[in-house]
Amino acid sequence: MKHLLLEEPMPPMQARNRRIGEFLRALRLTETNLTGISKIYKAMRFNGSADPTFGFNQYYFQITLPVHP
Repeated sequence: MKHLLLEEPMPPMQARNRRIGEFLRALRLTETNLTGISKIYKAMRFNGSADPTFGFNQYYFQITLPVHP
């Protein structure tokens, strides 16, 4: 959770399925620079929205993006 809240940098991780990762990267739908979470925070603040909230366990990952009031 501390990585998602930007308290610590995101550690490097191996892809769970490299073929899917390569396919999404070729379509420019993903990248491998670990910048996604910080981009989300930046976009939310630029929009005037509250910070995102995260929920996860061993089966799912959920992110809630509050709308601008």
